[in-house]
Amino acid sequence: MKTRITNIVGWILSILLFALFAFSGASKIFPIEVSGELTNVFWDGRFASWELPIWLQYFVGSLEILGAVALLIKGLRPYAGIGFTALMIGAIGVYLMNLEPGMVVRPVILAGSAAILTWIRRYELFYFTRPRA
Repeated sequence: MKTRITNIVGWILSILLFALFAFSGASKIFPIEVSGELTNVFWDGRFASWELPIWLQYFVGSLEILGAVALLIKGLRPYAGIGFTALMIGAIGVYLMNLEPGMVVRPVILAGSAAILTWIRRYELFYFTRPRA
């Protein structure tokens, strides 16, 4: 029973994190049309205001999209969880260094969720290197 519940919780977390990180990554990479102009509404000014290079925005967006896809692949889920936990710890650091403590809540929740997913899927860590019978 416990295994079934943790499996269900693991899938729910995987799907929710997939949706959140896929959308977040896409919003960093692909501009949308607003009032006839292509713009990246939220992220265009954020990385610049933090004095971070624009390539980092695209790099983080790419990591989020690749990690989101990895959340759906058996054997890659715990690694994606570890990566997202690290990425969100970095986001927390950026927010705190730029005196935006109110923005820390979302990355803390996402880091915690990714860490829980990693713990639930820990048996998959060596899925690809495990000897097969």
